[in-house]
Amino acid sequence: MSNIKVGTIAYAAHSGLGILAKDFYDNQIINKVILCPHSTQGVNSEFYPKESTIIDLGFNPPGSRPGLLSDKVHMDILEDFFKEIDVLFLFETIFWRNAWHRLSTMKNRPKIILMPMYESTPFKFNEELNIYPDMLLCPSKLDYNFYKHHKWHEKGVDIRLINVPVSIPWKQRTKAIHFVHNGGNGSYADRNGTALLTKAIPYIKSPIKLTINSQISDHQITSTIQQYQAQLKEFHKTTTTPMEINFNNNKTIDYEDLWSSGDVFVFPERFNALSLPLQEARAAGMYVIAGNRFPINKWLPLEGLIPVTGYNNVYAADGVVASAQYQPQDLANKIDKVYNTDITQYSKDGLKYAEKNSWKCLRPKYKEHIQSVLE
Repeated sequence: MSNIKVGTIAYAAHSGLGILAKDFYDNQIINKVILCPHSTQGVNSEFYPKESTIIDLGFNPPGSRPGLLSDKVHMDILEDFFKEIDVLFLFETIFWRNAWHRLSTMKNRPKIILMPMYESTPFKFNEELNIYPDMLLCPSKLDYNFYKHHKWHEKGVDIRLINVPVSIPWKQRTKAIHFVHNGGNGSYADRNGTALLTKAIPYIKSPIKLTINSQISDHQITSTIQQYQAQLKEFHKTTTTPMEINFNNNKTIDYEDLWSSGDVFVFPERFNALSLPLQEARAAGMYVIAGNRFPINKWLPLEGLIPVTGYNNVYAADGVVASAQYQPQDLANKIDKVYNTDITQYSKDGLKYAEKNSWKCLRPKYKEHIQSVLE
């Protein structure tokens, strides 16, 4: 595969998609990139070689801004990039519609591999342009089932299932004292469960240490923490020591540092298929508290999962997805139950997960998939 040119369109930013693409680049699955500025972080100059091309692709396809010369210029640059590569490896991105539009006009386009995220990747646009990827590498069984349901295999798409490798260093955790939640750049419809955790704070009885990381300014969390501190005695009549809350508000923490401290990762996500934060926390050796929903409950230990009390429909991509609903009291009870327990073996089991899903183990499989799409 050393002679195969594999390119992608990527963010050079500390976001889920930005880190995902960089990991594939650093591990030599992808060897050419064209960059799109992140809406809030721009372009991080340390991610990729300085000579990397940067274009500003709009979310909507060409035609929505017919009088804008820069759109045509950027699309011409994009086509030149496509002509230089053998395989275009796309991760679910907000700018991929433009890529599909130009690809649909090319007579000799590169082969296309898409790693979809069913809840975020639009798919009706492919029907309108009558262009589909040559291969789907689904990172979860939910994604796989989704595209099988929509019969993409009948469009000639080779649908395959493969885990996303994790590169987080494993660390032994022993006692469940420090609980961590990463809210990221915020989440549509409380996708990451940050609002749920905020509502659960008043019900937590144990003197835990709680760290909440947020890359945006979250006034709801700030307000809740202030209320908690003001009403501490009312909330904790039976507790002699209050919990310690550290809120990193509107702050981007280096990716590697997110998992360097803490014992328990609290992330009651609601409708993810692939959930990189949960995978990374598990591989880092942390105890994981999340929701008992598919496909999460097929690979995470059930002991850390809280019950789903129902589902609501939320709009995402080209339709609606089922969003799991939880009770804040259930989350608080789980935190209290786990607090101060011995998690040594749980953490050691995380090392087994990390080894099974390491780049050493999965890199050959990805190379095989890329090779096969060219055959």
